Amino acid sequence: MTETKKVVFIGLLIFSVSISFSQQAENVKVYKNSINFNPLGIALGSIAGNYEHLFGNRNGIMIQSGFAAGYGLGKGSGVAIEMQYRYHYFRKSNQAGLNSPFWGPFVYYEKSKTEIKDNAGSNYTVDIEYVKAGASWGRRWNWNNSFNLVFKIGYGIPFYANYKWLPNEPAQVKTIESLTTILAGIDGEFTMGFAF
Repeated sequence: MTETKKVVFIGLLIFSVSISFSQQAENVKVYKNSINFNPLGIALGSIAGNYEHLFGNRNGIMIQSGFAAGYGLGKGSGVAIEMQYRYHYFRKSNQAGLNSPFWGPFVYYEKSKTEIKDNAGSNYTVDIEYVKAGASWGRRWNWNNSFNLVFKIGYGIPFYANYKWLPNEPAQVKTIESLTTILAGIDGEFTMGFAF
């Protein structure tokens, strides 16, 4: 089984098991804090986790950090940190507090080192440092036993990006940097954890 198939299989297994243990209650306990981690990160060569605190019933602040170790499917290493304001909105009786859809702006910083091979077979190392800001939408599913899943998707515009190439710049440097900058704007989350 390839690494990609293993990652997809593990993701589907975690999602299926979590749904089977869910409790669809009309009165959901309102949690104010949550600690989550990315269950697929280890297979991808990274560790990422976040903490969210809810102020009142609708306003949340999320802080996330991550570390890529350069193993598994990943070919690079680095660190990242993100901060996001989340406005939780809900209308259904089984949604309240963190157990709801949300949207909000975010700021993200990353510093990483990646190995790239061009079409001619030459190897390059690039140090990338960038900051992006944008907005995302997501949903947290909380169950009465405090287990939760979070999915979010968004996009941020990089307002600072710095590339340092070793041993020199590849011939397609502008194309690679442009594509990397566009793809780096994608902001996503699939995490699981516990609320309290």
